[in-house]
Amino acid sequence: HRDLHSFPTRRSSDLVFVIAAIICSLGAKVTGHANMVWPPTWFDEQGYFGMRKGEACNSGAILKDGTDAPSCMWFNNYTFIDGPETLDKSMTTYFNRPFGEDPFAYHPWRSPGAAEIFSPCGVAGGNPWGCPIGNPNFNECKGGGFSYGPYAENYRFPGVLTTTWKRGSVVEAAWSIMSNHGGGYSYRLCKLPPNGNKRRVTEK
Repeated sequence: HRDLHSFPTRRSSDLVFVIAAIICSLGAKVTGHANMVWPPTWFDEQGYFGMRKGEACNSGAILKDGTDAPSCMWFNNYTFIDGPETLDKSMTTYFNRPFGEDPFAYHPWRSPGAAEIFSPCGVAGGNPWGCPIGNPNFNECKGGGFSYGPYAENYRFPGVLTTTWKRGSVVEAAWSIMSNHGGGYSYRLCKLPPNGNKRRVTEK
C-alpha cells in the first residue's frame, strides 16, 4: 500500500491543464489524501495505471537516492493562508468544530489560490526546505511526507504521455481521493508562457 498526496499534470496545446489539489493534513501522521488520475499525469508512465480501481498512488518515481516517491507524494506541505477565509460554506468538505478552535481555519482550502506554495506541480515529499523548515537533514516529516525532494517541474519523468484537447471541446478528467482532511481541489486552464516552456507554467 502506498500513501499519498499531490496533484500535477502537463499538456501540449495552447492551454496547459493544471490541477491544483489543495489538501491539508491533520494530526501527527498523514494516512491518505488524493491525486489526479486522468488524463495520465507526469507520474503515470505511458498511462499504465490510469483510472484502475485502488491504484491511484501506484505510479510515481524512485528517486536517485532510492527514496520511493509515488504519485500521491508530490505535493506542497505546511502551506497556510494569512488572510480571511473566502470559501463558501457550502464547499466545506469536513466538519467545523462548533465550539473551540477550528483546526482548519488557516488551511489552503479555506481561501483557494491564496496560500503560498513551493511548486504548482508538487514537490516529492512536500517539504523542499526541510522539516521543520531549515533543518539540513533528510527526514520523514510530522504531518506527512519527507524533506528535500525534487520539484516535479524539474524532474525528468519517463514515458510521459501528451494529451491534446481541441479548444471548446468537452473533456474527461478524473481525480481520486483516499482520505479527507478538510481540503478540496479545483481545475484550472493555465496559459503557456510566451516561450512555450511548459515547465514554467504556474497557477498565477
